[in-house]
Amino acid sequence: MYWLKPDRIAAIRLAAILALLAASPMCFGKVYRCTAKDGSILYSDSPCGPDAEVVPVKPAARAGSLSSKVSPRGNVDGKQPMGCAELDQLDNSRIPPDLYLGLTACIQQDNYRAAVAIFALAGMDSRFDAARVIDKTAGQAGQILIAATFDGLPAEKRDKFAKTVVEVAADPPALARTCNRIRRMGYPTYYPGYMVLHGIHAFTAKPEDATLEPTFDGAAIWNTLLSTYLNCR
Repeated sequence: MYWLKPDRIAAIRLAAILALLAASPMCFGKVYRCTAKDGSILYSDSPCGPDAEVVPVKPAARAGSLSSKVSPRGNVDGKQPMGCAELDQLDNSRIPPDLYLGLTACIQQDNYRAAVAIFALAGMDSRFDAARVIDKTAGQAGQILIAATFDGLPAEKRDKFAKTVVEVAADPPALARTCNRIRRMGYPTYYPGYMVLHGIHAFTAKPEDATLEPTFDGAAIWNTLLSTYLNCR
């Protein structure tokens, strides 16, 4: 979703997507469990055999319930809640669940420009995390966060946010400021536990299994996302 491309078509597409998210219940991918011929248990994101059973997965009701500070294979501990903030007040240690809490706080304060800037950063971070986790089914966490965030907002505020996205997309200086701030911030330094725990490997992996790509080039991926996702110059 190239929502920050400096053209009205891209911005209108985002507004339409937000409207659909606002009007529709959240959708979550299913996890299926099957028994292989050798008796072992298999998990998949699609039916894996005639005996496939859906594994109950309780999705987060709100973005805040995904907010966590997670160590590899460790427990989930609450991170200090984030309020509305300008990008200059943030660093690269905030996970997307916390950023979406900040976005919600900005919208509640009618600071829609700040909310759009946080939305840009959260989108960058979640796409970066989706690229570095080994379990690619975990990447849905980013979309779950978006759906959960906007599902919890009144329609009037969702509409105002979507309108601000259109305004920002048509304002090249505003886009440049957002790009420069996110570029200076650099790629994330946190462990993406919030995403790792939402993939199939959370059911199937062993404690010693790696969760992140071993040869991942963070700087290169971050720079690519700046140009392909945010369309920064």
